[in-house]
Amino acid sequence: MSIETNLITADLATIRSALRLNKLALIGIVGTPDERRALIRHAGGDIETLSVGGTLGRGTITAISEDAVMINGTRGPTRLMIPEAQRPAAAA
Repeated sequence: MSIETNLITADLATIRSALRLNKLALIGIVGTPDERRALIRHAGGDIETLSVGGTLGRGTITAISEDAVMINGTRGPTRLMIPEAQRPAAAA
């Protein structure tokens, strides 16, 4: 583990089957609340960083929250969330 990797990230990185590798997945959100970017993993394994207004397939990212991305595409709005296994437990 490097100095830059916190313990929660290190623990979550070793969970088996946290992501379905053959599907589009939101793997993280970075940036400030005013300038968030989403880390998207494509089914083929490529990872892309996108901001609001960015295109994802035939859709456009319309919003990025702490744990989800809203995409407006040809099938209407879709919400892509960080998988449950990757979310840290709420502080007590």
